[in-house]
Amino acid sequence: MSMSKNFTGSIAVLALMNVLAFAPALLAQGAPGPGAAKTQPAFDPHDLSGQWSGGLGGGLHSIGKPPDMMPEAQSRFNANTAELKTTGVITVDPTFTCEPAGVPRIYDLGSSLVEVYQAKDRPDRIFLFYEVVHTWRTIWMNGRPMPDNGGVPRALGYSLGHWDGNDLVVDTAGFSGWGWINRAGFPHSDALLVVERFHRIDRDHMRLDLTLNDPKAYAQPWKMAIDFTLKPDWDFAETFCRPSESANFKGSGDLTATDPGTVPAK
Repeated sequence: MSMSKNFTGSIAVLALMNVLAFAPALLAQGAPGPGAAKTQPAFDPHDLSGQWSGGLGGGLHSIGKPPDMMPEAQSRFNANTAELKTTGVITVDPTFTCEPAGVPRIYDLGSSLVEVYQAKDRPDRIFLFYEVVHTWRTIWMNGRPMPDNGGVPRALGYSLGHWDGNDLVVDTAGFSGWGWINRAGFPHSDALLVVERFHRIDRDHMRLDLTLNDPKAYAQPWKMAIDFTLKPDWDFAETFCRPSESANFKGSGDLTATDPGTVPAK
């Protein structure tokens, strides 16, 4: 009887030891550790509404090197950047004299802060409101055709959008031919076609990939991109372009021409 009790007691001790030995593992499985990934808030990839910042100074960047320019475009580029050889600055940028920024140039100014409006009572269009010079842009979503030659030439062109899976794809044509592509002085012609692909990665991040086709100005298509972060608590600044301020800005000598930056081609 004594041996039986001792044996039974030993079994009980062993069982308790096994439970204690596996307890940390059981606890680890039952409760996430401090480094466990947090669940992302739900979001609708087809809802791009909100304020999106592309980065201070403009987050637009080239994917790889700019393509070779056609002769006329090269001549315009040389004129746009002639000051760099003597002063190291550019003062002939059209936006410095309050000329409107086109696409993609508008993403290369200020903080690239953009408000996207998708009004339920206007499903046929999406509005983009840019902080820079408080500029409105309309993306038509009702399947209408592109006007002949893009319609009347304009700085922002004429934009038609559609959904490709979870990506908003926007085709824009009908540009005026005097605009710049970026702050570095690269020109474009009236044949420019811009394809924008907006992709909401998660609740707080959105990627915009752009493809520029301009056979009059460039030998190949030009790819660019900008990464946006949702900034729901930011306020839009008053950034109207006043000619008087523009004149002082130009004369300050504090203008530096910066390439929008390059990253290795993918």
